[in-house]
Amino acid sequence: MVISRGQFMPNPRKIIILVTIAVCSVAIASAQTSGKIGFLNFSLAMQATDEAKAEIDEIQKFMEAKQTESDTRFNEVARLKEDLNVKSRSLNPEALGDLQRQVEDSEIALRRFQQDTQNQINQRRDSVLQKFGPKMQAVINEFAQSNGFAVIFLLDSVQYGYFDPSLDLTDQISKIYNQRHGIPTTAVNSPPPSN
Repeated sequence: MVISRGQFMPNPRKIIILVTIAVCSVAIASAQTSGKIGFLNFSLAMQATDEAKAEIDEIQKFMEAKQTESDTRFNEVARLKEDLNVKSRSLNPEALGDLQRQVEDSEIALRRFQQDTQNQINQRRDSVLQKFGPKMQAVINEFAQSNGFAVIFLLDSVQYGYFDPSLDLTDQISKIYNQRHGIPTTAVNSPPPSN
């Protein structure tokens, strides 16, 4: 049997899995000797904070408005394509070329609109993360140190086949964040003053 050089090339996915297993093993071994381990869904924790909710709601409203606009543009492209299909046999070559260019221009405009919208959404999400992320990280660090955690894994970026749900710290971290940085409940729940 002849073994080619390519057969000795390691599979990148296997390498990532092995490195993840090794890191988890070291973390678990470390946690067993010096502290606990926990898991946190950073995105859900951020969404559960009073401060970020208002801005996340604004992003959602923006997305809904852009989706409506995208649907309108998509329907216009579909209408132009239908016109092209129906009229293609009856139009002279010049008019047919004009209609084909309209369809192409509308498709290009729709794709650009969708790309621009996605970029705007990403910028708004990044802005929220930059605004509230450092505060959340400070809460996580303090919580971990004061409660004897050796490591807290972020569920957003690491996949696990299983972990004990009692190790999920998302709700606890969100509550602590809201206690420190949340909007006062009197300002949220009280009616506006009457004159």
